[in-house]
Amino acid sequence: MINKSNIFVYFGTFISQCLTLLTSLIVLKYISPELYGRFNYIISFGSIIGSLSTLKFEQSISIAKDLGDCLNRFRLSIQTSFFITIAASPFLFFFFKLEFIELVFIFFLSISIALFASLQQIFLFTNQHKINALLVILVASVNIALLFILYKYPYGLEYSYISAYFFSSILVLIYTWKSFFKYDLFKVSDYFKDFKFNKFFPTTVLPMSAIGVLLLYGNSIVLMYLYSENEVGIFSFTVRILTLPVILISSVSSGLFKAKLAKHFHALEFNEFNKEKKSMLLFLIVGALIMFPILAVILLNIDKFIHIGKWTVINNYVIILTFYAISQFILIPFQSIPVILEKKKVLLYSNIILFLGITTIYLISTGLDFKTFLMLYSGFNLLFSIVVVYVYYNLKVK
Repeated sequence: MINKSNIFVYFGTFISQCLTLLTSLIVLKYISPELYGRFNYIISFGSIIGSLSTLKFEQSISIAKDLGDCLNRFRLSIQTSFFITIAASPFLFFFFKLEFIELVFIFFLSISIALFASLQQIFLFTNQHKINALLVILVASVNIALLFILYKYPYGLEYSYISAYFFSSILVLIYTWKSFFKYDLFKVSDYFKDFKFNKFFPTTVLPMSAIGVLLLYGNSIVLMYLYSENEVGIFSFTVRILTLPVILISSVSSGLFKAKLAKHFHALEFNEFNKEKKSMLLFLIVGALIMFPILAVILLNIDKFIHIGKWTVINNYVIILTFYAISQFILIPFQSIPVILEKKKVLLYSNIILFLGITTIYLISTGLDFKTFLMLYSGFNLLFSIVVVYVYYNLKVK
């Protein structure tokens, strides 16, 4: 799946994840699991709102018919995100125990995430993979630079992470606007017309994505009530490291995979469509067999190379959570197939099953220890991913 046309995307993500590893070393050395748990608790709210506030209109950008349509969808995505983020703020204030500064963090992070995701989709559509590569490198670079300065101060993790996303996205937006945005980004007269034309995404893609987003980012929120900030920190950090291949390979491949499948589908090139599916499946299987065993061994022996203090407990959970990471690695790219084929019932049923399964695990875990919860959680996710990938892979193209 890596070729000359998209090598910059992988290279940019690789560099950004190398910087993320350096950030993780700072966390291991200077940040306690409790502080990291609180950080993830706050970030989870911003990530959920930012991911859902676009109503998934950003997913329509890379499969637009032409540049004009692409930019209209971008505008629709950003405007929708801004309106919903403002509306969500009072809800957070009244229903969750959050400090005022934490609410401010959540607001700016959610706006930044929506803008970041929408910009990435534009550059996928225009095949400007170098800019996407530079964007992710910029975010990671700013984050680690600020963290070196701010880690000693209250909310240092939050300031560095959110500032990196916000200012990097704004900078790239200004560059993009000057390059080819020859229209009014703030124009709202066509908002409802564009909304109606792209209603498939909020009516079908959003419900499908909402479950995935809530389950992905909601872990920190639910675990905070089931266990403590310590367990939230341990879970979040271990998953963050183990899912590096998901971010580096699977997520990047997913965007490219979706764009290619959409072009083959609109051109009625069904044989090419099926070839892309087969290539992606083989690519993911080989990648999982190589990368995850190596990553698990490194994590299990990390205390031999760096003093990790209170973090030594992660060794008890590495193997268990590796199966969860594998489940996400193989599933993410194939979620594009039913979106492109508009298989509404398949999307709905698979996500209902996922939601019910994870919710059941949460409910029964109120009386279980943390390790048992992780075994149930990882095992279910892996089984679900295998079955769903099989179903999505065999969907008929018409």
